[in-house]
Parts: sequence; C-alpha cells; structure tokens
Amino acid sequence: MVGIDFLWLLIPLLFSAVGAVFLVLGIRNFVRTRRFVGRASSATGTITDVKTRTSTSHSSEGTRVRRYRYPLVRFQTQDGRRVEFETETGTTSFSQGLGEQVEVLYDPLKPEEARIKSFMMLWFRPLIFGVVGFFMFAFGAFFTLIALVVLAASAS
Repeated sequence: MVGIDFLWLLIPLLFSAVGAVFLVLGIRNFVRTRRFVGRASSATGTITDVKTRTSTSHSSEGTRVRRYRYPLVRFQTQDGRRVEFETETGTTSFSQGLGEQVEVLYDPLKPEEARIKSFMMLWFRPLIFGVVGFFMFAFGAFFTLIALVVLAASAS
C-alpha cells in the first residue's frame, strides 16, 4: 500500500518539477529576448532562401510529417557589413517568398545572431515554454496538495 501512496505523491511532484524547469526556461528566454530587443539595431533584410526541414511523429493515428521553414535573410549593418543568417525558429506558416524584404533586429556586436522582427520569431519560444511550464507546475502542485490531503486523511 505504501508503494501506491508514494506513486500518488511522486507523479504530481515530478509533473511540478518538469513544469518548474519549463517555466524557468520560459522566463530565461523572455529575459534574453527582451534584453536583445532593447539593445538591437534595426535593418531591412532580404530573404535569400528558405530551408525546409521535416519532422516525423508517430502515433496510433499513423505517421505525421510536418514541414518547417527556416528563412535565410541577408542584410547590411549600419557600419556597412553584409550579414546572412538563418532563423533559429522554424515555422509552418512563413508566408514571405524569395526576394521579399523583412525587418531585422540584430546585436551590433554580434550581427550574425540577428532575428526577423515578428512576434513568432521573437516571442514564440519564451511564450510556449512559459505557458506550458506554468500550467504543468500549477496542475502538479494542485494534485500534490490533493494527494497530501488524501494521504493525511487515510493515515488518521
């Protein structure tokens, strides 16, 4: 009986721990992105290529293949250097084509670490980690409290 009681407590605790890690990663990514945006310079870039990568997942419903697009963007810094970068974040809904212009944010000290100025390219990672982490942590903590109450009630 102790084993099952322990599992009822361990599972939500693990869920909370994983949620806490995700939440910390989300907050860390948010702070880094905010700091980047605060010190970044702006330029107009041109999409020179779009790399496509596929991701395959398997489930009971079958195999699912998704294609993610990673634009390559070339721009010129304020001091005249030409820089080309590939976005860190792939998206299934990137709509711009070759030769189109996009606004770019870049760190003047590290222009090769530039990003396209859009919500998706800047804030998606911090948002997804933060939201998923928050809910995992909250649900885990809630069910840990319930498990503790049930265990305390059954012990008395």
